[in-house]
Amino acid sequence: SQLLYRYGIAPNRFQPITLFTYPFFHDGFGHLLGNCFYLWVFGSAVEAAVGKTKYFALFLAGSVVGGFLQWLVCATILNSDTNSIVGASAGCAALVGLFAVRYYRSRLNFVGLPFRPHVVTVVGLFLAWEIGSAIYHLVSGATASGVANWAHIGGFVFGLGMAYLLKLDTQGRSAYLTDDAERAMNTSLPGAAIKRWELLLSREPNNTSAMKELAKAWALLGDTEQASIWFLQAI
Repeated sequence: SQLLYRYGIAPNRFQPITLFTYPFFHDGFGHLLGNCFYLWVFGSAVEAAVGKTKYFALFLAGSVVGGFLQWLVCATILNSDTNSIVGASAGCAALVGLFAVRYYRSRLNFVGLPFRPHVVTVVGLFLAWEIGSAIYHLVSGATASGVANWAHIGGFVFGLGMAYLLKLDTQGRSAYLTDDAERAMNTSLPGAAIKRWELLLSREPNNTSAMKELAKAWALLGDTEQASIWFLQAI
C-alpha cells in the first residue's frame, strides 16, 4: 500500500512524476492479468506497425494522458479522495485506439468465444461502456468503484489521434489493398487484382512493387502492351 501511494496518482496529492510511474504498479494479480490480456490481444500487432521504440513511447504517453485526465476529473469535479490510481489500462486503451485504426478490418480471436468479433464492434462496445460508466459516475458523484474510466477514455482518444498522425490508416488501407490483390492473383482473377493495384498506385505512385505486380496481372490477362508499360515503369 505504501508503494501504491508513493508511485500511484493520488487525487488529493498530485505529483507529475507519478504520471510516469503509476502504469507499472497494479493492486492485484487480477488487475495485472486483465491488462496483460489487452497487451496480448492488441499489443504485438501495434508493435509490428510502429516498431518497438514508438510502441513503448505511445504506451507511456497514452498512460500519461489518461492518468492526467483521471486525476483532473477526480480532483476537480468529483472531489474524490480515493486510493491512488495505478495500472496500465490507460496505456492499453491507447493501444486499442492505435489497433482500431491500423487493423480496422480485423476480427479478434478471444479464448473461449465460438466466433471472432469484428474489431469495430469490440471497440465500439468498449468505448460505449467506458463513456457510459464515466458519465454515470460523474452525474452520481461516485468514483466508479475504483475503475479509472476517464483514464481509459483519455488513453483511447490519445491512441486514436496518434494513429491518424502516424498515418496508420493509410498504412492499413495499403496493406489491405495488397492482400486483396494478392488473393485475387492466387485465385486467377487478374482483373480484380488490377483494380486493387491501380488503386494502391493512386495512393502510392512510387510503389515499384505494385507496378511489377500490376504488370504481371496485365500479362496474365494477355495484354502484353500494358504489361510492358508497367514493367518499364517499375524499372
